Amino acid sequence: MSLESSLQKVSNERDQLRRQLTEVQTNLEFENQKIKAQLESATNNLQAQNGEVEKLKADNEEMTKKLNWIRKTKADADAEIKKLTNQVNLLKKELLK
Repeated sequence: MSLESSLQKVSNERDQLRRQLTEVQTNLEFENQKIKAQLESATNNLQAQNGEVEKLKADNEEMTKKLNWIRKTKADADAEIKKLTNQVNLLKKELLK
C-alpha cells in the first residue's frame, strides 16, 4: 500500500469519524432539549400541584374554623336548652304545688 493510499484511507476514516461525531452531537442536543422540556413541564406541574395543595390547606383551615364555630354554637345552644328545660321543669313543679 502506498503512502498516498494510506493517507487517503486515513482521511476517509477521519471524515467518517467527523460525520459520526456530528451525528452524535446532534442527537445529544436533541435529547438534551427533550429532557429540558420534560423537566420544565414536570417543574410546572409540581408548582401547580404545590399551589393546589396550598389552596386546599387554606380551605381546610377555613373549614376547621367554621366547624369549631358550629361546635361552639351548638354547645352554647345545648346549654341554653338545658337551662330553659330546667326552668320549665321548676315552673311546672311550682304550678303543681
